[in-house]
Amino acid sequence: DLCGRYGDRVVVGIDVRDGQVATEGWLTSSPLATDAVVQRANAIGVRRGLFTDIDRDGTLGGPNLEALRRVVEAADFDVIASGGVASLEDVEAIRCTGAGAVILGRALYTGAIDLQVALARVSER
Repeated sequence: DLCGRYGDRVVVGIDVRDGQVATEGWLTSSPLATDAVVQRANAIGVRRGLFTDIDRDGTLGGPNLEALRRVVEAADFDVIASGGVASLEDVEAIRCTGAGAVILGRALYTGAIDLQVALARVSER
């Protein structure tokens, strides 16, 4: 199986809108709840997953820390957070959830976060 063969080089995407997993480029909401997908990922030995809150992605509105925390607590794998990150404070709050990494997108493009400053901040810890 892929997870056994490639380990943490396989990243499973968990794209969520209103607690339901979305598929097909975020166009289709599936009947699967986030926790059900996390449990399936645990069962097949996933080592790394990317959690994206679709409603927050690209908004600079702040991450959905509550949903992220639930995923991190339920996952037996390292979680990468994505969606809504707008500031270094958001990066720190994500770190406090136990997520292992964060994706910075629009915050970098708009200059809301300086990458060098962000890297220096996280390397201090």
